Amino acid sequence: MKKFTYHFNNLINRGPRTLMIILILMTIVVVALLGSIAYLVQPVDMMTYPVTLWYTFNHIVDPGYLFGQGTENFEFLLLMTIATFWGILVYSLVISFVSTALLKKLEDLRLGRSAVVESNHTVILDYNRTVPTMIEEFVAARSNKEKMVIVILAQIDPADVYLKLNPIIKLHKHIQLIVRKGDPTHYQNLNMVSLSTAKSFIVASLVDITTIKTLLAVKQTTFFENLSSYGVCTIQDEKNLDIAKDLSFGQIYVLYLSELKSKVLARTCLHPGLSSIYKNIFSFEGQEINFLSLKELVGKTFNDAMNLVDQGYAIGIKHHDDVLLNPKGKTIIKEEDQLIVLLTDRRYVSLKQRKQTDVASKIITTPYVHSGRRVLLIGFNMELLKTIEEMEKYVGKNSSLTMLVATEADALRVKTFYPSSKFTSFTLVVGETYNRSVLEQFNYAEVDTVGVFTNTFGPKVIADSESLLTLLHLHQLTQDLPSKPSIVVEIEDAANVDSVSQVGIDDFLVSDELFSKMMTQISENPQIYPVLEELVSETGQEFYLRRASSYLPSNEPFTIDAYMQAALARKQLFVGYKKAKEDIVLNPSKDDILTLGPLDRIIILAEF
Repeated sequence: MKKFTYHFNNLINRGPRTLMIILILMTIVVVALLGSIAYLVQPVDMMTYPVTLWYTFNHIVDPGYLFGQGTENFEFLLLMTIATFWGILVYSLVISFVSTALLKKLEDLRLGRSAVVESNHTVILDYNRTVPTMIEEFVAARSNKEKMVIVILAQIDPADVYLKLNPIIKLHKHIQLIVRKGDPTHYQNLNMVSLSTAKSFIVASLVDITTIKTLLAVKQTTFFENLSSYGVCTIQDEKNLDIAKDLSFGQIYVLYLSELKSKVLARTCLHPGLSSIYKNIFSFEGQEINFLSLKELVGKTFNDAMNLVDQGYAIGIKHHDDVLLNPKGKTIIKEEDQLIVLLTDRRYVSLKQRKQTDVASKIITTPYVHSGRRVLLIGFNMELLKTIEEMEKYVGKNSSLTMLVATEADALRVKTFYPSSKFTSFTLVVGETYNRSVLEQFNYAEVDTVGVFTNTFGPKVIADSESLLTLLHLHQLTQDLPSKPSIVVEIEDAANVDSVSQVGIDDFLVSDELFSKMMTQISENPQIYPVLEELVSETGQEFYLRRASSYLPSNEPFTIDAYMQAALARKQLFVGYKKAKEDIVLNPSKDDILTLGPLDRIIILAEF
C-alpha cells in the first residue's frame, strides 16, 4: 500500500498534463470493461458489440444521457448508471485540471516567467532606484511615433515594477513595457527575455560583482554573435574596470562612475550650477550632443562651421570612429566626417552666415588664475576623498579646507587615505553632522563654499534625511549674512529632490540620476560614448565655469560672437554663461547681447 501511495503521489506531482493522459487511458479501460460486460448481460441481439461500446461511451461523455430504448434489463441499466457516474467524475476532474493549469499559467504570467518573443528591443537587467530615471529618459527620447519595447529582468515582483513605472510609460503610448522575474546573472533568464535578439541592454546594477556576473552570463548567450547589438554597464571600483572591459568584447560600453562622480562634485562645489550642464547634456530633454553630416560644410574649416551653425554650437568632429573635441580651428571637414554639435532640437539645424565683430583689442589674454577658496565640507564617504583631490586642481593659493565628519572612525579614514592636503589650511572636526550646536561652531561669514555629503558609513536609509536636516540648519545660520556662502548638496535618492530643493540651496547633484541619463543616451545612440567618456575622464576636454571678466571687460555689452572669439583666443569653446545666483544658460541664441559682471561666468569647453 505504501508503494502504491508513493507512486500515486509521484504521478500527481507530474502536473495536470500527466493526470489528463492517465484519465483518458482509464476512461478507455472503463469503456472497454463496462461495454464488454454490458454486451454479455444485455437481452439477446439488442446491440452489436461496437454499438454497445459506443452506447457506454455516450453515457460517460454525456452524464445526462440516462434514457434507454426500453428493452434493457436491470443489469444493463446498472452498468450504464455506473458509466454515467464515471462520466461525472471525469468531467469534474477535467474541469479541475483545466482550472489548475489555467491558474498556473496566470500565476506564471504574474510572476513574469514566460518567454519574451521580441527583436530590436531594449533590455534593462536588474531594478533599483535608477531605473525610473532611465524610463523617463526613454520617454523623452521618443518625440516621434517610433515604437519601442522595453523589457526589464529583475528579481522582484513584476506587479510592483508595473505599479511604479506604468504612470511614466502612459506618457507615451508608443512605448511597451514588459517585466520578467529572474536573476540577470543566470544566462537562462537572459534567454527568457530574448537578449540575443535585443538592440541593446543596460546593466542597472550598482554592485560591481553583480555587474561582472551579469556580463559573464551574457557571454554564455549568443548576444555577441549579433555585431550590431551593444550593451552598457557601470563600474564603481577602478580595480574592476579592466575585468569589465575584457568581458565587453567591444560591444559593451563600460562607465567608470567614481571618476565621473568625483569630477562633477568637485567642480560643482566650487562653481554651483556646473552640475546643471551635465544634467542638461546627458538628458534627452534640453540640450543634446548630436552628430550631423552636412554637405554644405565639406571642405570648410572647423572655425567656419562654428560660425555657420545657427541653432547650436559646434564642439568637435567625428572622423570614422575617432572623436576630436575642440579641434584646431583650421581643421578641414571631410566628406566622411560628422560635425558634433550641441543642439536644442535634434531634429532641426540650419546654417547662417554671420558677420564677426572685431573685438580683438578688447579680449583679455592674461593667463587664467584660480582664486583662493574657503571650503567647508560636511559629511563623509570614501568617494569624497577623490572629490577633494579633484577640488585641489581648481583652487588657487591660500585656499582653506575644513571637514566635519560624524565619527572618530571617519576622522581616522580621512587621516589614513588623505594624509597630506594641498590646501594651504586644512582642519578636521568630529561631530554630529546634522546637529545645530555642532554646526554653530563655524564662522560662515568666512566661508565661500559649503558642500553637504552623505554619510555612507551610517544607515543609508536616512542618509538624505540627515543631509536635509543639515541644510535646514545651514539655511537658518546663513540667512542673515551679508555675503552668503554657496551651498551644494549630494543626494542619494532622486525621490528626495523635491524636499531638498525647498531649502534654498545653490546646487545639488543626484549622482545615480546622472549615470542613468548617460547610460540611456548610450543605449539609444552608442556613437556618443567616446564623447561622454572624454568629458568625464582624467584627460581631454571638459566643461568649465570661468569668470567672464577674465575674457572680456565686465559690465560692457558684447555679442555672443565676441565671447566665442575671446574663448577661441585661449583655444577654448564658448557654449553658454551663468549670471550670479541665476540658472545656467546653455546654447544661447547667437543673436543675444550679454552684459556680464565680475561675479558672472561663461561656460567653456577646454582642456585642463
